Amino acid sequence: MRAIVLALVLLAAPPAAVLAPAAEDDREYLQACLAAAGGRTAAARTTCFGQVSEVCLAQGRSGGEPPDMLTCAERELDAWQTLLDEALARLEEREPAPRLAVIDDAQAVWRDWREARCAVYGTYEGPIYPPLAGLCRAETTSRRVADLWEIEAGFGEE
Repeated sequence: MRAIVLALVLLAAPPAAVLAPAAEDDREYLQACLAAAGGRTAAARTTCFGQVSEVCLAQGRSGGEPPDMLTCAERELDAWQTLLDEALARLEEREPAPRLAVIDDAQAVWRDWREARCAVYGTYEGPIYPPLAGLCRAETTSRRVADLWEIEAGFGEE
């Protein structure tokens, strides 16, 4: 239900003031938003989630070719997936093998859980449900990115 409300807000609201300047690609845009919101933190994730979709949708509202809602949701997912891949790559460079094995196992379970969590949208008919599934996957991915940032930070250990 929360995802439906989020999608409706993203789709119906006028463009929100965003923290990040326009960038050439969604990843750069998201990185700028995160930097403006305080860096690699769960709070910054909360602030920046939905910004890529919002900008995508706003492009259509400002006289451009109307964006496809699914395309905007997929762009959001792609941007967060890139951040997830980058966080995993950084962990692979610095973490010991036993910890990496645990992270890899957790990552495989998490991927399955993300798909299972968001599969419910495929059981409904209507044009809103594919974008909702995409936003569900994007939001779930953004939360996993924040989890990986915590691991990177050593859970506050020096």
